[in-house]
Amino acid sequence: MQDGQTSIPLVSVIIPCYNQAHYLPCAVESVIKQRYNNWECIMVNDGSPDNTELVAKSLIDKYPKNQILLINQSNQGLAEARNAGIKASKGKYILPLDADDLIHPKMLQKTVSLLESHPEIAIAYTDVRYFGRVNRVVLAGEYDFKRLCFQNHLNYCSLFRRGMWEVTKGYNPNMVWGYEDWDFWISCGEKGYYGKRIPKPLFLYRVKENSMYTNAVEHHNELMAQIALNHPNLYDQPYPQEAKIRDCGSIDTLKTDPLVSVIVPTYNRHDTVKRTLESIATQTYQRIEVVVVNDGGEDVSAIIDAFRDRLQIKYLVHRENRGLAAARNTGIKNATGKYIAYLDDDDIFYSNHIETLIKYLGTNNCKVAYCDAFRAWQEKDNEQYVIKQKDIPYSFDFDPDLILAQNFIPVLCIMHEKSCTDEVGIFDESLTTHEDWELWIRMSRKYHFTHIRKVTCEFTWRTDGTTMSSEKKSDFLRTMGIIFDRYREYSKDNPRILELQRMSKRRLQSGIFKIFYKLFNKTKNLFRSLFLFLI
Repeated sequence: MQDGQTSIPLVSVIIPCYNQAHYLPCAVESVIKQRYNNWECIMVNDGSPDNTELVAKSLIDKYPKNQILLINQSNQGLAEARNAGIKASKGKYILPLDADDLIHPKMLQKTVSLLESHPEIAIAYTDVRYFGRVNRVVLAGEYDFKRLCFQNHLNYCSLFRRGMWEVTKGYNPNMVWGYEDWDFWISCGEKGYYGKRIPKPLFLYRVKENSMYTNAVEHHNELMAQIALNHPNLYDQPYPQEAKIRDCGSIDTLKTDPLVSVIVPTYNRHDTVKRTLESIATQTYQRIEVVVVNDGGEDVSAIIDAFRDRLQIKYLVHRENRGLAAARNTGIKNATGKYIAYLDDDDIFYSNHIETLIKYLGTNNCKVAYCDAFRAWQEKDNEQYVIKQKDIPYSFDFDPDLILAQNFIPVLCIMHEKSCTDEVGIFDESLTTHEDWELWIRMSRKYHFTHIRKVTCEFTWRTDGTTMSSEKKSDFLRTMGIIFDRYREYSKDNPRILELQRMSKRRLQSGIFKIFYKLFNKTKNLFRSLFLFLI
């Protein structure tokens, strides 16, 4: 026992462990290094198939002066592992800590001081520092229960009063895919308990390629529905209704108009994403959900919250920047709509965009349709970007051969049934550019695309090189080559496609922006103007 430590500890640190024995010593040692000494540490071996029990016992032997305990149980999941540790604990305050994460030496000192001096506060939480694959600090935000119901801004590793856990009956084991901490914080808020932020990054979260968190994001819809079922008095429609429907049938039986899911990836564009969301909020077609995926950028939750009374909106966060393909995929996986549309965080829909597409798709035997878009040329003027002119670079009827040579469908123009991605797959996350084009090619092998000759949206084009840098142009050439090789079976015996591919590559290499050309189409015996290339 350390000097100054009483026989009954004030703080109990609970560390569940499942298949992470190699991380466990670092987590425990981060507790050993605390400047605050009156604690116990309880490791919960949740039926782990690795050597967790052996490692845990070695840590107990290594630090005999500290109150370190081990509980072994069959695998029951993270919620029950935390509950088991808390049930066996003695502390007045509880700190959950996962086996692969760490706490700063001042974590207990600062959080205990806050709760001891403010008896009205039940949860002391801090900012977080990511380490591992990503190294940065993320600010937690001030406590707001209304916001908490839709977005979790508290870290799971927060100090809270044990009595609160007893009143709420602890972590709910029905959160099988994750978010058990979010559900617990909501339970606490529902009972009148609230938290306070300490604006220091005292919690250290290890970012890995795969984790409980990434798994939870993949199952956001199911988990959010379960949270709504767990707290039916807190949520207006559609959350409780959708949750119940998942148990008994299809949501489409309740509404005559199909739901459209708009996927909005965002990354460090808080100055433009508000305009993007405003363009969705003003659509003439109202059956819309918006899935915003923050791809490891600055927090935009305050902007998201401002739209919750006007939009059915989901806000998902990647711990690290994974690229457009991954962000859109996360959006698709969590979309509940029959139809999928896409809008980047610096582009806009005109008010008739969704209505134009949904009317066509809903009345014709077609699963994919696209409109035309203005390109808004922007220049910097007094440190702000302003639109100088607009044009329409792409307005071409669909050609399944032409799509093998060049992408002439901007991503914001298209709408398709979600079932299309069930059939052909989602965006290829190995492609850092041209990921949308590659998906359109896969879709075009199975579905006909209908072109609606109407301008219903607008994308930005900045003339200072931020839109198309030399580095990005080089990557466009690289991914273009990958796509040409990948779908060579469709072009190898087709001179028309091969010539179009050569011209596309030459145009990108030379940097020539405007090219007109005509090709003879033998099947129709006429010359057709194919399209205006512009990158």
